[in-house]
Order: sequence, then structure tokens, then C-alpha cells
Amino acid sequence: MSTAEPHRPLLRSVRRLWPTAVILVVVAITIAGIDLILINTGRFQDQVRNAEIARTNVLELQFDEETGLRGFTSTNSSTFLQPYIRAALHIYRAFENLKAALAPIDANGDLSPYVATEETIHRQWLADIAKPLIRNDRRHDALSLQVRGKDLMDRFRAADAELEAGLIARGNAADQALRRAVQRIILIGGITLLVAIAVVLDLSLRADRLAEQSERQRRLYTAEKEVTDELQRALLPSALPTVPNLRIDALYRPAGELSRVGGDWYDAIALPDGRLFVTIGDVTGQGVAAAAAMNGARQALLAAALREDDPGAILMRANRALLLQGSSIVTAACAFIDPKTLSIVYATAGHPPPVMIHPLLGPQLLPHGGIPLGAFNDARYATFAGLAVEGALLILYTDGLTERSHDVVEGEALLLEAASALLTPNEDFRDERSPAFALYRSVFHDAAPADDVAILTVAFGPADPQASLT
Repeated sequence: MSTAEPHRPLLRSVRRLWPTAVILVVVAITIAGIDLILINTGRFQDQVRNAEIARTNVLELQFDEETGLRGFTSTNSSTFLQPYIRAALHIYRAFENLKAALAPIDANGDLSPYVATEETIHRQWLADIAKPLIRNDRRHDALSLQVRGKDLMDRFRAADAELEAGLIARGNAADQALRRAVQRIILIGGITLLVAIAVVLDLSLRADRLAEQSERQRRLYTAEKEVTDELQRALLPSALPTVPNLRIDALYRPAGELSRVGGDWYDAIALPDGRLFVTIGDVTGQGVAAAAAMNGARQALLAAALREDDPGAILMRANRALLLQGSSIVTAACAFIDPKTLSIVYATAGHPPPVMIHPLLGPQLLPHGGIPLGAFNDARYATFAGLAVEGALLILYTDGLTERSHDVVEGEALLLEAASALLTPNEDFRDERSPAFALYRSVFHDAAPADDVAILTVAFGPADPQASLT
């Protein structure tokens, strides 16, 4: 026996193990690169969202000042000065909050001048228009002051429109940068994997070639699914907002098969006026492309929600944005929920109907309608309204929850049957169990879903008897 023969088993072991090590390193680097990009992009998008909320707050306070003053000058009733005084007490802090929110995303300094312009105009409006009219609303020049005040407020809103356009442009630029970066990382990772496979094929023993080729295919399948799943989870919100009187739960489960992994999402945001905005949707297609397109659709809906109060108008605005981006077809549902009055306004775009579980009447499918987003430029979407009660549960979900049997009617019947066991008339609103998880487990038991599944639930506490529904 030659001295080299004892080393042959070791060499064979090394030869078999190093391809796995190379593939795992490539997958790890790819996932780490995507994570880093998503963390930075997600942080920037959150900063843009915070700046948009701060901008909206300034605009609302200025509007309260203006309408309060107009009411006072028209009626000479001091009652109308209450919104003016309340807004005047908070607007300068709102300006400071807006400046602070813009600081991390305004490296070039092209947005802060609009805030400075708004603040200057506001001070001029207070000194030259508001205060003189309040001291003497019978002034002979009151009409001319009001005309001049309108001119100042038109300039204020023009500066606000420029600021809003700048924020939208930054959000769009971040989305485009995300897509390009993910595509580059996937391309480089794919090329590296192909090179590794070619080397393995060249160095592997002929007798083991068929078995090793099968093993490599399995690893490629696993690697791509891990990248897709990681991308999907990273794009979903890391935490849901805490809203008094409401309990929000959500769940996402990827498809068991790589070819079925798609672009399902859910999101929720607490608005400055105390309302909750929720959205859920599904992008057509599968794999990494669908997961990346999902982020654009989700951001389009959130951006529209900061400018519109009507869910149907939000879907119309998002539809136009997706058509301009050339995005995939998207089904979606969105809703505003008032935690005080328990009122709900919502709209759907080709999406499965929401389910409302009444503690006494049981579950029922809510009205819905509308074609998917990204299909037609002139699409219109109806807005539906409803009123929850204490102990009720609203369920939003994607079609992976109801298409297990490939029969929508049967799937909806199974969903209502599973939903009927979630709440009872005596169940405590503060129960620690997750309704979203309980519903998923009731439908799928221990089986893996054939399609992505996203579920978002909102449980309702008692309504505030002092709150107005108007």
C-alpha cells in the first residue's frame, strides 16, 4: 500500500464537503447583503414616513388656525377661536418636529428651505392678519386683511406641496434602489453558485456524479427559498402598533413549495388623529421578484393613506402609482378603524372579503368589490362602512387561507367555520392568545400551506360613549 492511500478517504470527504461549504457561504453572504440593504432601506422609508406624518400635522394645525379665525371673523363668536388657540399652542412644536424628522433624509438640504418658508409665512400671517383681526374684528380693512391672509396661506400650501413632492420622490428613489440592489445581489450569488457547481462537476468522481448533481439541485432549491423567505419577512413590519382599545395580531407563513412563494403582506400604522390604518395584499407571481414588488405596493398604499381619508380614494391613488411603476397585478384591502367609536371604513381591490366575528351573531363575510390594482388606469373603488361592537373581531387575510381546496366557496365556508370558534360572548377582550395564529392552526392544522398566507386581526374593546361617529 502506498503512503498516499490512507489519505484518500480524507480527500474524498473534503471533496464532498467543500461544495456544501461554498454554497452555504454564498447563501449566507447573499442573505447578509439583502438584510443590510433592507435594514438601511427600511430605516430610510420609516424616516420618510415619519417626515410625512410630521408634515401632515403641521398642515392640519395651520388649517385649524385658519378655519378658526375665519369662523370668528364671520360670526364674532369666540367659540370659533378655540381651534385657533389650540393649534397656535402646538404648531411651533410641530415645526420643530418636522425639522427633526427631515434631518436624517435631507442631506442635500433641499427640503428644509420649504419648512423655513412655511414658518416665515405662518409668523407673518399671525402678526399681520390673525392678531389684528382678533383684536378688532370690526376693522374697516378687515376684508382686505382676509384677502391678504388667503394669499399668504396659498403660498404656505404651495411650499407644503413642494415638500410633499420631495418626500414622495425620496420614497420612490429608495424603492428603486432596493430593487436594483436586490437584483445585483441575486445575480452575483447565482453566478457564484453556478461557478461552484461547475467546479464540483469537474472534480467529482464519475461514479458519484448523478448523486451529487441531485444533491446540488436540492441545495439550490433550499438556498433560493431561504433568500426569498428572508426577503419576504424582512419587508413585513417588525412590530405592530399599540392602539388603545384595539388588539392587533398578524401572522405570515410562506408557501411550502418555492414555486408558490409570492408577495403577500400586511401592515398597520397608527395615525396622528388616533385612528388605525391597516392594509393587506398579494402580488401576482412568485419568488424574489414578487416579494420585491410587494414592497412597492405596500409603500404606495401607506403613502396614499397619509393623504386620503377615503379607502376607495387610497386604492385609486395606489393603482395609478403602480401603473406608473409598471408593477405586477396586486389584490389589496385597506381600512381605517376608529378605536373610540369602533367605526370601520374599508375598500377592496380584487381581494377576498373581510370577515367580522360578532360576539353574539357569529362570523360573516363583509361586502367587497373592485378589480385588482395595476390592471386599469381608470379603475374606481367603492368604500364600505361598518360599526363593530365590544368583543368583535375583524379578520383580513390573503387567498392562501381559503384556496387550500382550490374551491373558493368551500374555502370561505371552512374559514367561517374556523372563525366561529375564535370568540365567545364571555371571552375576555384581553385574552393573551393570538387570534391570527389560532385561525391559521384551525384551517391548516399541521400541514404546510400550498400558497403564501397572511392574516391580520383586530379585536375591539368597548366603544367610548362620548365619541362622535361623524
